[in-house]
Amino acid sequence: MGKLIEIETFHQQAADWIGTIRAIHRERLGREPTDRELDDHLCWIVSPPLGSTQWHAEEITAFVMGLDEYKNRQPPTPQPPAFLERLHCEGTRFLTESGQPFYWRGATWFRGFQRFCAGEDVRPGLRWAKALGVNVLRVLGMFNGNIGRFIPAEQPSYFGLLDEYFLLLAEEDLRGEFTIFADAQRIMTDVTAQRRFVDQVSQVLCLHPNTFEEIGNEYPQNGFKPEDFHKVDGILTSMGSGLGDGPPALGGDYLTLHSRRGVDWWCRAPEGSLQDPNVKNNPKGSDWYGFPYPPPNVPIVLDEPMGAGIEGKDGRDNTPWKHFAFHASAAACRLAGSTLHGDSLINAVVPTGRELACYEAGARGWAVSLLRPQ
Repeated sequence: MGKLIEIETFHQQAADWIGTIRAIHRERLGREPTDRELDDHLCWIVSPPLGSTQWHAEEITAFVMGLDEYKNRQPPTPQPPAFLERLHCEGTRFLTESGQPFYWRGATWFRGFQRFCAGEDVRPGLRWAKALGVNVLRVLGMFNGNIGRFIPAEQPSYFGLLDEYFLLLAEEDLRGEFTIFADAQRIMTDVTAQRRFVDQVSQVLCLHPNTFEEIGNEYPQNGFKPEDFHKVDGILTSMGSGLGDGPPALGGDYLTLHSRRGVDWWCRAPEGSLQDPNVKNNPKGSDWYGFPYPPPNVPIVLDEPMGAGIEGKDGRDNTPWKHFAFHASAAACRLAGSTLHGDSLINAVVPTGRELACYEAGARGWAVSLLRPQ
């Protein structure tokens, strides 16, 4: 068991990992692992530490034994989280005012603020998200396209309702990432008007300790330029997400990455690739999503990864649910966290069926990532 286990991609190495896990179970626990245990082990193993492309077999043994002990414990009594503490960034981590790490466990909730403005009772959805383990909801401040019409100028008391919405999130122990611009090319094209609107939004958000501000969604296609804006003191700000494999905008407190959708998204430039010229799946050499490797020393959130679909809808529902566990675990280990994404979440409604199973698997990947050897 002393050999070094090389980590390349999940697809290339899964058979070897499964063999190792089965051998550890037989040798140390006297039984074969269940399918659920194999999934838990794999969604951790695909995520070696930052700066590494490999695990020692001894570390895998420690994790297998630790997870067996963990799952047989009584769950601890939940403690009220310190969600009302403001966050700040230190290097690649979010920290609370008291110095505790904050792990981003997000969910797309694009129409959440629109539904609130329309007078809907949004608490059931917030409570579902909280129960799943989500601590950040990503909501849009405007849109006029595929998901409907929500134009600030048509909404009476927009900024007063924005204040009330973040108070409601705080009551439910949730944070919100407010993505200001989406479809701005069909809503607000004048740069002066855009800047004024960002200033008005920021004046509200800075009053609340549970806010993140993203200037806009996928800036190459949503009618705004990140360089037209500046970061606001007192609010953790992303200057905007990129499109697909494109880089997010720089200059903010944290970066919002929209990666490729496969389980091996991190192979765009695997950690350690500069030290190992034989690493495969690195088509851009030292480039990591548009950045020279290593990426900037700020928190990076995988904010719109692979999405889950409603049964029968083309485009999303062919992704195996367990890939969501692998994906979320990799983001939790390698980045500051990730955001679950998919059809029901886009519409800010509670999912069901196979789509729900995908999000539950993602949340399980988050949880398992915290059990890895430090």
